[in-house]
Amino acid sequence: MADQVFCEGGGFSIAAPMPSWQQPAVKAYLNSGVPLPAQHYYNRSGRAYPDVSAVGNDFITLTAEWGPVPVGGTSVLPC
Repeated sequence: MADQVFCEGGGFSIAAPMPSWQQPAVKAYLNSGVPLPAQHYYNRSGRAYPDVSAVGNDFITLTAEWGPVPVGGTSVLPC
């Protein structure tokens, strides 16, 4: 599938504050030099949550409305 979209999660909460035990790891990650989106796209002070999945794409799910549907993402929601 050339136009396939991969739904993924992970990021920073807009509601829950970052616990103190996360602060050193998050600070190290944000300062590591990895490419990041512009700061106005995420809440650097919110609780960090990872996108952890062994498999997260192209699950074929049988739905009552549409029949077999490929779904993806760590929550396995229709894309």
